[in-house]
Amino acid sequence: MHAAFAQMLVELHGGVVPDSFEALEALPGVGHKTASVVMSQVFNKQAFPVDTHIHRLAQRWGLTHGASVEQTEADLKALLPPATWRDAHLQIIYFGREHCPAKGHDPAGCPVCCWAAVSPYNRAGVSPSRPGQKPKSLQARGVKRSASAPAAIGDAEGHGGGEGGAGGGSRRVAARGAAAKKALQSKAHGAAAALAEDSKVGEGTIKRARH
Repeated sequence: MHAAFAQMLVELHGGVVPDSFEALEALPGVGHKTASVVMSQVFNKQAFPVDTHIHRLAQRWGLTHGASVEQTEADLKALLPPATWRDAHLQIIYFGREHCPAKGHDPAGCPVCCWAAVSPYNRAGVSPSRPGQKPKSLQARGVKRSASAPAAIGDAEGHGGGEGGAGGGSRRVAARGAAAKKALQSKAHGAAAALAEDSKVGEGTIKRARH
């Protein structure tokens, strides 16, 4: 794969890493996440790479139901201003690695999870597993996922069904959807602010990650 990557990079791009998603994802072994990292961190283009830490924390904080990594990316992009994506990507990853592990985490002692975590992930030791699935411990007990976050931000905006008929019903759905999205945006901004204020995930960490 490395040889195929190098050959295509030389033949198609003169040995220079391309600066478009289409060209990057056409290279052998380069998926959407890797392309997003290159576009964001190398070329300073608007992108929000989602790795396992970001996917887990977005679910834990109720910012997405995480049916897929692609859905998590779309939901976070809808909640956070594009100008914050580049730094938020690194800050959330660092926070997940250092303070918010997948196993044995106690939200009560976490500076963000203590107020941002949603049921059932606000319980000690309970963590999202794979995209769209409940942790095995909850599957065994039959515990339902929290309904505090929409399956997608589009649902929060009133496009997900329900009382979507004409007239007052659809307006009520739209109003509730707008309120839900505003609440999620407020939570997302609060979490981002908390990460930015933490000296360990501040500017120093971001600079080290880029060099």
